[in-house]
Amino acid sequence: MIRKNLKWKKTDEGYQFYDGANSVDLKQWNINMNKEVLPSHVINSKNPIIRWEEKRRRNRILKMILNSTPHKIIADVGSANGFIAKQLLPHCEQIYCIDIDQAMLNQAQQTLNSPKANFVQSDAEDIQLDDNTVDVSFAGHLLEHLPSPRKGLSELARITKPNGSIILNLPNERAVLFLKNMLKKLKLTFLLGGDFSEDQAPGHLHVFDKEFLIEHTKG
Repeated sequence: MIRKNLKWKKTDEGYQFYDGANSVDLKQWNINMNKEVLPSHVINSKNPIIRWEEKRRRNRILKMILNSTPHKIIADVGSANGFIAKQLLPHCEQIYCIDIDQAMLNQAQQTLNSPKANFVQSDAEDIQLDDNTVDVSFAGHLLEHLPSPRKGLSELARITKPNGSIILNLPNERAVLFLKNMLKKLKLTFLLGGDFSEDQAPGHLHVFDKEFLIEHTKG
């Protein structure tokens, strides 16, 4: 379970992040969050429906990336421990695992263990790659964690070649919150296997839906 003291609030100047009473920066807050919620927590959920949906999500991502032409060089932005990158590795010439948390990148390096893999510790709003570096930029469950999703999108566009592809995977959180509310009213929260929370998911700074995404991709 997530510690209740990992909190954030929006201010006129932007976002403030806290671990208990201590103010921390975005990097440290994400490091602390990753210690609480492992990237594998969904695929290892006790709920078979959640496990099935996560497996389906990952398969759809892989199919979209591998159907992109070209896909010789791939950036997995917000790569965590490399669970997606590992499956892409046999199908590309080079892959960049990019994450704000060096501990996650260390795990990814052990998992991939390949000269084709590069590991870049970087904020997704300021990616440490040159312009037009990759054929495909992929960001899965990332933009909702960024103070400025638009900056994140701009960075994905910047590092992607003109003939390349940007692939996003985002939670339709407005629909998820509606479903949670309905389950609570019907006293069926046990269907989530004890993982029920009325709030948006841990670490999410934005409630995404299709309209929110379209608004942030204008231009």
